[in-house]
Amino acid sequence: MASGSGRRVAFGSVVALCLVVAGLGPARAEEKPADKEKPADKAQPADKAKPETQVDASKGGFTIRSGDNSVTFGAYTWIRGTFDDRENYDADAKGTLGYGTEDGLSPAFDVNRVRLSFRGTMFKPWVKYYFAFEIGRTSGDNASKIKDAYLELGKEKLAVRFGQYKVPFGLQENAPDWGQQLVDRSLADYTFTPSRDTGVILLGTGHGKKLGYAVGAFNGSGECRVQNNRALMWVGRVWADPLGEYKLSESAVDAPAKSTVHVGMAFRGGDGMKGGQAGVVQDVNDQTAVGVELAYKGHGAFLAGETFWQQDEVNNPKPGPDVRSFGWYVQGGYMVVAKRLELAARYSEVDPNRAAPSDRATEARGGVNYYWKGHNVKIQADAGQLTYEPKAPGRNDASRLPAAANTKITDFQLRLQLQLYF
Repeated sequence: MASGSGRRVAFGSVVALCLVVAGLGPARAEEKPADKEKPADKAQPADKAKPETQVDASKGGFTIRSGDNSVTFGAYTWIRGTFDDRENYDADAKGTLGYGTEDGLSPAFDVNRVRLSFRGTMFKPWVKYYFAFEIGRTSGDNASKIKDAYLELGKEKLAVRFGQYKVPFGLQENAPDWGQQLVDRSLADYTFTPSRDTGVILLGTGHGKKLGYAVGAFNGSGECRVQNNRALMWVGRVWADPLGEYKLSESAVDAPAKSTVHVGMAFRGGDGMKGGQAGVVQDVNDQTAVGVELAYKGHGAFLAGETFWQQDEVNNPKPGPDVRSFGWYVQGGYMVVAKRLELAARYSEVDPNRAAPSDRATEARGGVNYYWKGHNVKIQADAGQLTYEPKAPGRNDASRLPAAANTKITDFQLRLQLQLYF
């Protein structure tokens, strides 16, 4: 009996031990999640891992990217030689040896532009910024060290941009400086387009970038100038690229194998920046302008043209009839050697007051470009003639010989330019 009782006790002890061990298993399993909360054992989720930083300089610029944050550094310079022969022009001061004699052909070499920029995104891909600074010599109207400085919020179809940048008026004006086909823009562009100003716009593209728009308001006082009156300039522009996106840079060097066509229209009103009466603070004279733009690229060819109509109210300080102006240009080129050698030409005309006779100015130029690396490294040469009728603005009569009074004058100009852009 004693041995049987001992066996029962031993069996019961084994069963009890098994139950204890079995009970400890779940208890330890329940303790594991608590252990995972310890910082030393916590693992980072894969989607929250620190993004890799990438550096890319393959396209000439220098880009640093990490997740949604990016910055691209760029720069370009123009090294230019200009040979001017201005008819009946004398820059000599009275009493000097050359006074009263036409200057003739005058050579000048210049580092015309040295510009640095950086652009990118921050925090989100739809938060964009762009800054550009001129570090070379600046002088004259619409010339300052700060060229562009803006922040843009939004996506492709709808975004808001505020700061200083090119006013959305004029196809050639909104083509980048480094992407010009001839050494500089046309006479009509300089006469009618506002260039840079400070303001805010809504902009966007849709339908595969075949349609686009921009509308907004600006100071109307020009580049890096504070508001100088009680008026704003407001602007609207719409365009269509029915065969696919049209790149704003000029020339046929980047013309696609498939043709692209661009058509657009722009309108501005309110405060005036080009021509018109001198500025006043109250009851500002309104200025309205319309621009129509057409362009084509494809198969080694480029063709573009714009027409401008402008009307200036004359009411303050003295009332008078409105002044209506008109101007246009047509420009084109063809790659005679694919991706390398291009021939180009342009004609432009400006009539600053259609009611006044003999005040027109015209421009005719021909050019040749050699592209070593597209627009990044190119050599440009153009030669042309500027003609001023007897009452045309821009004659600078104070520096013309008396023989130029009340006569048409013609200036000849030859320009050579090396561009480095990255």
